[in-house]
Amino acid sequence: MNCKNTALIAITNNGINISKKLENSVKYDLYLSRRFYDKYDAYYFDKLRDIIENIFNKYDCMIFVLSLGAVIRLIAPYLKSKYTDPKIIAIDDANKFTVSVVSGHEGANEFCKYISSILGNTPVITTASDVDNKISPEHLAYRYNLKIINKNILTRISSDIINGNKICIKNQTKIDIEYNNYENCDNYIIITYKKNDENRYLIMVPKILVIGIGFSTDANFNDMKNAIMNVFSKHNFYTESIKAVATIDIKSNNIDIKKISEYFNADLIFYNKDELNDNSIYKSDTVYKYTGAYSVSNAAGRIGSNNGTELIKKEIFNNVTVSVFEYEYK
Repeated sequence: MNCKNTALIAITNNGINISKKLENSVKYDLYLSRRFYDKYDAYYFDKLRDIIENIFNKYDCMIFVLSLGAVIRLIAPYLKSKYTDPKIIAIDDANKFTVSVVSGHEGANEFCKYISSILGNTPVITTASDVDNKISPEHLAYRYNLKIINKNILTRISSDIINGNKICIKNQTKIDIEYNNYENCDNYIIITYKKNDENRYLIMVPKILVIGIGFSTDANFNDMKNAIMNVFSKHNFYTESIKAVATIDIKSNNIDIKKISEYFNADLIFYNKDELNDNSIYKSDTVYKYTGAYSVSNAAGRIGSNNGTELIKKEIFNNVTVSVFEYEYK
């Protein structure tokens, strides 16, 4: 459900009973009215309005066992963007309905259906594309973890989908996208890791590229970042497509490589010399002399990409070597 952390807020006995029905299926922090103090493992509040500001941006998902009107009044001052707001769900006190309130296309609708299936009540979804059983660009992005690059195009594409106009998808990656495609369309959604001039179409970027990196002991964060940025700029790759950064395990205590993975919001993977040697197609005696592995950047990228497509064999920038692979989903 893409909820790394969830808050469940209740103010009545019924709300507590509903929370208990969910506790085996949803991991959440429980927030309860002070009148239940010390009866449950929970955070307690005197006035719910007083804590909303502090917890609103702390959670990816929020479940309110509260009337829809009350939920809207509580969260309204803190809503900023459907791309950053948490997924908000409202459940009525009688457990008749579970309502997707905010960030429907970003996962709240799926979360709503999931919660409803556990509670045995009726899910309420109001977004137009879902009501008409049409997939929205936002939901497509959420489902396949795609980054929408030119959001200014989004309204036009969404309007076409809702109004029944054909939208074609050009999938330039190996990700298997389930979608009813067409041959001839006026509008396109392009799924790619490579920049192009099709600015009139909606561009979505998946996390699909794995960087293999080798670097000397004196290389710092800026050296590594500049090397990666130079490679991606030269080959017109989106940095948003970086899925993982892979290197040799003797660098596992290096602070700067950890900062690199955080900077690019990518996984960080280490391999030992034997794993790298088993996957070294290109061999360097110099690299072996210092690491015990015949290849670091290329071999690490190859393993990290699940033996994916080699896009960049290796490029060297001063004290940093960069290889790039497209991840192979099998």
